[in-house]
Amino acid sequence: MAEKVIKFKFSFFEIFTALWLLIVFFSLLTALVGIFYSGLILFLTTISLGSSFVFLQKRGIKIIKHSKDEIFVFLLVFVWSVFLFWGTFPTIFGGRDEGSFSNAAILLSRNHTLFHQDQLTRDFFQIYGPGKALNFPGFYYTSSGELRSQFLPGYISYLAFLFDWGGLDFLSFSNFIPLVLFLFAFYLLAKKLFSLLFKQLLLGNRNKEKIAPYQIGLSWPFLLFCWRQP
Repeated sequence: MAEKVIKFKFSFFEIFTALWLLIVFFSLLTALVGIFYSGLILFLTTISLGSSFVFLQKRGIKIIKHSKDEIFVFLLVFVWSVFLFWGTFPTIFGGRDEGSFSNAAILLSRNHTLFHQDQLTRDFFQIYGPGKALNFPGFYYTSSGELRSQFLPGYISYLAFLFDWGGLDFLSFSNFIPLVLFLFAFYLLAKKLFSLLFKQLLLGNRNKEKIAPYQIGLSWPFLLFCWRQP
């Protein structure tokens, strides 16, 4: 019997990244359509990932394991990210962008649509009309009197998915997964680049890529990314 040809190789990190991207994608899609439900998002994500796996399996797929060095770096990145986010709390007060994002996400989670309307918003709409909602920072009134966030819905829908499953506690860790994925992906990229281009240059150390995620993880923009979050 002929040996099955392997055409596709994926690591556990790549599969997890694909899972996260699918959740983000379907969160945005369902929010735009006006049927935002976390259960539906998980169902669509499971169907998409499962059907993709079956499709690729027929053409030859192999799950490759991470090396001990990669597992060690991932654990360090994970612990460092937990340290950065531990003790943070979500900003839900209006007047700041972070609070507007959080409020829009909470409204999306409760209303299952990007639009919101209640008696209070209708009363203010009668006074001010369509346009910028002066009493609700970060929102504006549509011509029909509905309240909608002035920000793009991608990040809002992602936050709403987290709020559906863990409330404000999950909002505190909203940037945790993106940070872990980025730092570890940066390490894998640095590992590839150093092995191909800089193996004998500068430090001449084939393990130099291990310090890459820590160098960028300690940079001010990423510390700000963790501290200034919804």
